[in-house]
Amino acid sequence: MKRIQNIYIILLFTFLFISCEDYSDNLTDKIWTLQSFEPNGEGKTPVNKDEVYNLEFFDDSTLVGIMDCNHYDGIYYIFGEDSLNIYNNGITYVYCGKESKFNYYFKAIHSVVTYQIRNNRLILFYDGGKSKLNYR
Repeated sequence: MKRIQNIYIILLFTFLFISCEDYSDNLTDKIWTLQSFEPNGEGKTPVNKDEVYNLEFFDDSTLVGIMDCNHYDGIYYIFGEDSLNIYNNGITYVYCGKESKFNYYFKAIHSVVTYQIRNNRLILFYDGGKSKLNYR
C-alpha cells in the first residue's frame, strides 16, 4: 500500500511539473523581503526591524531564503497564473529568540496557496487564502 502511495506521489509531481506553464518570470531575478504578516482578519503585523525574512525564486523551480536567523532552500511549483506551492528541502534550525516570528513564518510559507505581484510587491496567500505575507 505504501509503495502505491509513493508511486502516486511521484506520478502526480511529474505530471504537475511537466504540465505547468512558466508563469515564474515575475517571481525570479529578485530577492523578496517580507514587510508584514496579515493573519486572518487581524490586520498587518510589521516585521521586527532586527529580523530578516526573504525569498529568492530561480527559473529552475528552486528557491532560497532567510527566516530570521535561519537559512533555507526548497522547490516551488506554479499552477496556472497564480497558484503556488512551496516545499522545503533543507533548513538550519537555530534558536532565534523568543520574539522571533520564525515558527509562524515557517508554517505560513509552507501553506502558501496563491500569489500576486502588483506594483513591484509580492503577496503570498496562505491559510487557505485567508492570510497574507507581504513582500517588497
